[in-house]
Amino acid sequence: MTEQNAYEGFAVIELMGHNTLAGYISEQTIAGTAMLRVDVPAVGDVPAYTKFVSGSAVYGITPTSQEVAERAAQRLQVRPVSQFLLLPAPAQRPSLIDSTAGDDDEDEDEDDDEYKTARSASRPTNERTPDHMNDTVTAFLILAACAAGIASGAAGATAYWSRRRNTEADANWLRYVESERQRNNLRRDLEAAQKRTATLEAERDTAAYQLTQLAAVATVATQQAQVGRAFTLNEGVLDRICRN
Repeated sequence: MTEQNAYEGFAVIELMGHNTLAGYISEQTIAGTAMLRVDVPAVGDVPAYTKFVSGSAVYGITPTSQEVAERAAQRLQVRPVSQFLLLPAPAQRPSLIDSTAGDDDEDEDEDDDEYKTARSASRPTNERTPDHMNDTVTAFLILAACAAGIASGAAGATAYWSRRRNTEADANWLRYVESERQRNNLRRDLEAAQKRTATLEAERDTAAYQLTQLAAVATVATQQAQVGRAFTLNEGVLDRICRN
């Protein structure tokens, strides 16, 4: 910023890290570096404070009026210091090493003896006591029971799936047998229908032949009636035609 382009006034400042401040801004040099000074007004229980921001941390500046800046600060209510920094310091833990201990050789020997005694007392023995044997037997029985339970469950699952497969196979076989029976019935019905059709066709041919004979008899009877001759029963058609 140059002197002629420097801005001082109320504004809303957007900072890197999704932080926003609102207040009176001005430029101030600290340790030879130009810094942006933001005077945030007091809002609610947050007192007025001043924050210096590097120019490279500024994302955007929106100049506003004093009323708008104060309303924005009231809405933002940005505190100058994080709450966790204001918590009381934790109590100092007691040191594991006595800093007031001297270099007396007798004290060091006593400490070594106590350390060796405590270590030997905490070291497990290799003796197999009755309680240890009972614990071992109990653990073995528990493992055996678990193994037996797993084997029994596996056998039960195998038997269940075997019965289910057999049931499905039986059901499939019954469906196949039923479909074959229906197909055989349909084939027999088709053969019977074909035979019936052949019989009807033969009867039709016979009826047609008889109708032809009756038509010939009717023709001869008509001719004889025209010539005044009597009609003789059981007389063949050819006999009547030849006689005429």
